[in-house]
Amino acid sequence: MMKLYNREKETVLLKKIEQKSFETAQMTFVVGRRRIGKTAIVAEVKRNANNINVRVLQNKAANLVKQLANYQIEYRALSMNDM
Repeated sequence: MMKLYNREKETVLLKKIEQKSFETAQMTFVVGRRRIGKTAIVAEVKRNANNINVRVLQNKAANLVKQLANYQIEYRALSMNDM
C-alpha cells in the first residue's frame, strides 16, 4: 500500500462524494499531472471495506433492473477482424 502525504483534504472530499453516491448517481473525474497519485488516492478511499454498504448496492441493482425491464438489450462486440 502506498503512503499518502498531505492528501487529507482530497481524501475527505472523495469520501463525501462517495457517500452522496449512495443516494443519487455521481460521476467524478480525478484530473492532474501524471505521476502525482490520482489512482493511489482513489484506491485508498475505496480500499476501506467499511465504505461498502451491501444493502444499498442491492437496492440500486433492483431499481436498475426495474428501470431496464422494458428495454430490449442487444450485446455487440468487435473482433480483431473488425479493427
